[in-house]
Amino acid sequence: MLKRSLVGLLAAVLVLGLFVGIPLKAEAASSDFSSSDKLVEVLKKMEGFSKKPYWDVSQWTVGYGTKCPSDKLEQYKAEGITKAEATELLKKDLKSRENRINDFIDEHKLKLKQHQFDALVSFTYNCGTKWMNEDDGMFNNAVRSGDVGNDLLYAMVMWCSASGEYILIDRRMCEANMYINGK
Repeated sequence: MLKRSLVGLLAAVLVLGLFVGIPLKAEAASSDFSSSDKLVEVLKKMEGFSKKPYWDVSQWTVGYGTKCPSDKLEQYKAEGITKAEATELLKKDLKSRENRINDFIDEHKLKLKQHQFDALVSFTYNCGTKWMNEDDGMFNNAVRSGDVGNDLLYAMVMWCSASGEYILIDRRMCEANMYINGK
């Protein structure tokens, strides 16, 4: 008898929820950061501008370090890309990183500021999303723990090489300064 009463009460609450608008399931908060205009300008300076596509390790790259769209490759090889087109291509390319970082923030319930988000976008634009999947990775752990000291700096230094050479030290220091100090 008690079970029937409880089932009846639950059914009534469910039906009442449909009519009255009582939320039966709490909505998960989601991060909605996007890259700041300041970050776009910083990335443009860090990447430099290339009017014509060039081969960069594993892809054709054009503009501000952005993967050249395959349907535009021949056109950009012949005519080049304008700075305005390159800026739009960069912003479009950043969207996938922004989405992935917002998911990471939500997954780990992080409280970040805009400048920290921007630093993560810059880092991810250059290094890819692999760091987010390395639960035991130093950079992943530093970000998840909220570190803004030696652990974060050391973890960033671990991502300073490209093609076996330490050519990204200035970039990592810029990103560290952005993440820690908002500059």
